[in-house]
This record gives sequence, C-alpha cells and structure tokens, in this order.
Amino acid sequence: MCRTGPKKKKLQSLLTKRQRHLANICKAITALEAKATREAEEKAAEANRKIEERRRYQAETGVKPKGPDPVVPDVSKAVPGPKSQSENFVDGESRIMMDGATKGFVQGYNTQNAVDSVCQIVVATSVTQEVNDKQQLVPMTLAVEETTGQLPEKASADSGYCSAANLTDARLRDVDFYIAVARQRHHSDENERSAAAEHSREAVPAETGPVAMPIEKAQSAKPAAPPQNTNGGGPSVVSSAAIVCCALLSTYHPLVFILRTAMLIGDLKFLTPVQLMELKLSTPQGKAEYAKRKCVVEPVHGQVKEVQRARRFQFRGLKKVNCEWRLIMMGHNILKLFRHARNKVLEIIRTQARSLCYSG
Repeated sequence: MCRTGPKKKKLQSLLTKRQRHLANICKAITALEAKATREAEEKAAEANRKIEERRRYQAETGVKPKGPDPVVPDVSKAVPGPKSQSENFVDGESRIMMDGATKGFVQGYNTQNAVDSVCQIVVATSVTQEVNDKQQLVPMTLAVEETTGQLPEKASADSGYCSAANLTDARLRDVDFYIAVARQRHHSDENERSAAAEHSREAVPAETGPVAMPIEKAQSAKPAAPPQNTNGGGPSVVSSAAIVCCALLSTYHPLVFILRTAMLIGDLKFLTPVQLMELKLSTPQGKAEYAKRKCVVEPVHGQVKEVQRARRFQFRGLKKVNCEWRLIMMGHNILKLFRHARNKVLEIIRTQARSLCYSG
C-alpha cells in the first residue's frame, strides 16, 4: 500500500488534469458553435432585408432589380470555420495581439501608461483587452486629470493613438498634443533629402552646368524683361509661391507638399485634423517635443522589462492582471521617487559643501 499510494495520488491528479482540459475544450467548442450560429443568423437577417428591399423596389417601380436574390444561409447547418478563433484555454479574457517589436503575435493584454516628463513617474496606468490604441487616448488623459487634478499641458503619443476623433475631442481641447500620424523609419528625413538631391542632379544634363561670367559683364547686365502673354494681354507674372510649390513638389512627399503649400497660402480650412497634426510635427518645435519620447516613456518600458523582469503576467483574468500591473507600476514609482529624492539630497549636500569651501 505504501508503494502504490503515491502512484495512485499521481494518477488521480493526472486524471483530474485531463478532465479539466477536456471540459475546457468542450466549452471552447460550444462557444465556437454559438458564435457560428450567431453569425449565420446575422447573415440570414441581412439577406432577408435585401430581398425585402428588392421586392419593394420591384413593386414600386415595376422593374425587376438586376442580379439574383441573395442566398439566405441555413442557420441549422452553421458550423465553425477552419479559421474560427476560439478563446484561450488558459486565460479566456486575453486576446491575440501583434508585438510591435518582433511583428509576431502573442496572447496577452494591452497595457497603457502615462509618464511624467521630469522624473519618469507613471501618473496613470491601465490594462485593456483592446488590440488598437486609438480608443485609449481619451480615457488615459482623463485618468491623468483624475490623478493629478488637472489635464497635462503637453502630451505626446505614437501613431497608434492618432485619429480624427481623438484630435477633435472637446474634453481634450486644452491639451497640446504631439501625436505621430504614421510609423516612420529612422533617419527617413535624411534619406528623403539625399534621394531628392540625387534625383535633381540626375535630372540636370551634363552640358548645362553653371557658366562663368566676367565681373564687368555681370555688373552691366540688365534684368531680363518679363515674358509677354501670347494672348495679347500684359506681361505674365509667375508668383514666388508657385515657384516654391514646384520646388516642394520635387523635393517632398506629396502629402507634405500639400501641407506646406497650404501653409504658404495661409488657408488651412481644407485640411483634416490628422493632416494638421502632421504639419505640426513637421515643424522644428514639433520634432523636438516628439523626440522627448525617447528619454521619457520608452525607457520606462525597458526598465520594467529588464530591471523588474516583468515580461509575463503571473495571474490570469483581466481584473487580476490589472492589479498585478498596477503593483508593478507602483514599484517603479517608488524606485523613481527614491532616486529622485536621493539626487535632491546629494545636490543640496554638494551645494552646501561648495558654499562652505568658498566661505573660508
């Protein structure tokens, strides 16, 4: 009995584990079948609606609509497809998301952080099931207001948060946002300028190079008369704005050309909020503000993953994962506050020591 006792317990634990896995698989199959039935019902309702519209159109106009009637699917024969996505057996509340660094897919959650630009203190954080970040800008900004008592003066975000709805939200009109419109490669501006310069050099024939002119002839040369209009009118004038627009057209991307042309004309009414944001980030101030992300929020992600080794969640379920992530962020803030206070104390000590040295 002593020899078979541990083996019996091990066998019972294995059977319990297999039964639990079988129950999870049956639950997933039931969920997939219910999802397939629901999708079939929606398609059937849509097909019946289109058939009713065709019948109404034929009764009102007397003309038979073109094409055959839509096919109404049989709901009783609805089965899950081969590419139907089921819930995760370990954590049904997690979602399949793309990892921006590796471009691979992972089963996990989407964490959101709002970081202070001075001490790298996380002032707002949350965990969501949403794959897209576009729905998280407004809640996170309002969470910052709830934590600090006021909205931030300036805020920057990557291209995942950019949308016309976020940029025109009335609740965030007092925040100066710097949000990237699209993902850009490193040194893309320098590559575009070098390519444009190379293209301009190739476009000029070899024999039409700069011609040297004697100094006395250059001083006595008179400006050429403006070209005459062949239609019998006065002299045709080419505005400097048109010349600059032509130069921009050959140098910049078409969208950048449109934005900068609108800035030259002085009329920005026809631009969308996203285009206005791209125009804002193309300025030196916009580039400088957005570049601060490299030393504000991005290091926080690296410190959490490398220093605290927080690369995977230890709990399952959205509520528990949210609590775990807030605990990790609390530890991060405690370390930042400790180091910031220590640096303040050291600065005070150095200042006092310097004053003591010079007082003697």
